[in-house]
Amino acid sequence: SNKNDVRTLMTLAYSYFHSGEYKKAIDTYEELSKRHDYDRNIHLFKACCNYALCQYKEAKDECRKAEEGEVDEALLNRLQLHLAHKMMDEENIMAYHS
Repeated sequence: SNKNDVRTLMTLAYSYFHSGEYKKAIDTYEELSKRHDYDRNIHLFKACCNYALCQYKEAKDECRKAEEGEVDEALLNRLQLHLAHKMMDEENIMAYHS
């Protein structure tokens, strides 16, 4: 069923991420994001992969997409703080830190 497919792909992407296969994880999350009712946290998970690959601009873009839905606010904030730090964005470092 569709629900099992989603669960399988999410587990696969999670496994790829935690074994350092960030590109495979991104590809899997992209596959999941093609579904009309996908979990917006996928953008956050993709952003974590981009961050691990030092693709900070792409990670920031994914964070912006994540903000459009119901997502893990703590993870979003932490990621944005780390991105602001990596991108030497002093103004946002203070904003996300508070």
